[in-house]
Amino acid sequence: MKAITTKIDADIPEQASITFETNGTQGGDSGHGGYAVLTIHQEGGDFAVKVDGEEIPDAEIQPEKVEIRVGGDWEITGMVSALIELGQQLQAARGDLPNNIPAPDYLRRAAEIMEERGKQYDKPEGERSMGKCVAAFNIVTGRDLTEADGWLLLQILKDVRQWQRPGFHLDSAEDCIAYAALKAEAKQREAACNAR
Repeated sequence: MKAITTKIDADIPEQASITFETNGTQGGDSGHGGYAVLTIHQEGGDFAVKVDGEEIPDAEIQPEKVEIRVGGDWEITGMVSALIELGQQLQAARGDLPNNIPAPDYLRRAAEIMEERGKQYDKPEGERSMGKCVAAFNIVTGRDLTEADGWLLLQILKDVRQWQRPGFHLDSAEDCIAYAALKAEAKQREAACNAR
């Protein structure tokens, strides 16, 4: 993930704004220096803060700004994914999600996702972590899953998530398509090896 700072101002009298800032993924945990900060700023209006489910009384604090900060690549990626999912759910609730994304656009987006994740976690040519995951799983369990089996499991997971709740979940749809492509690639390699 690249460094970014963005601010969104709500078009309401109370002047609410949300700022997201990150210096991007830096190659490891927070010791590598990667961070992300989500800041909610509101001048006036009703603004309360809860910590661990307990509201902080107005007498103790009357915040105009609240910051949530995380450090480390995994945490940054998790925060960004959660914010994207939240945005999609809010768009869907408001009726703003596009309802006519053509299939080729899903394929293009799945390819972009694989390339992005590959650069973050594996290799510049794209995501290829499943072989190592399946090998480790097989050692621990004594089973004999293939790489294609691993991608199939993730594809099924995304399909289950898609049907778990009402509505449409763009993230699950995009990931499922990417996993289908990775599964096909792995299955083709398996067939070629077995033909030798």
